[in-house]
Amino acid sequence: MKILVPLDGSENSMRAVEYALSLAKKCPGVKVGLISVVYPFTSTQAGTSMEKARELFTREGVKVSTEILEGDPAETIIKYVNDHGIDTVIMGSRGMGALRGMVLGSVSYKVLGNVHVPVTIVK
Repeated sequence: MKILVPLDGSENSMRAVEYALSLAKKCPGVKVGLISVVYPFTSTQAGTSMEKARELFTREGVKVSTEILEGDPAETIIKYVNDHGIDTVIMGSRGMGALRGMVLGSVSYKVLGNVHVPVTIVK
């Protein structure tokens, strides 16, 4: 089984990392991939949150792969899921209210509606 955990540096995405780690510890052989998607030509702290997440897995002796990608976050995550045979996605919710989420859209909502694998959204 392949689990993908997209990171955006938020507290909710770190909770998604912790949830994925707890599953990986219970199910040996699960492959976990962490990705962070940044818009081109923007400054970001993607590497910092990625390193923090990787350290959590390493400390528990769980192998994890990491990748930082450029592009529109939702579209890039959807493409990654489809191109890499991902079985499930575990991602953080940004915690926007329902109305604000409808008006602005959200990465988690777009991913949920456009992949054909289970998506767990962690608050």
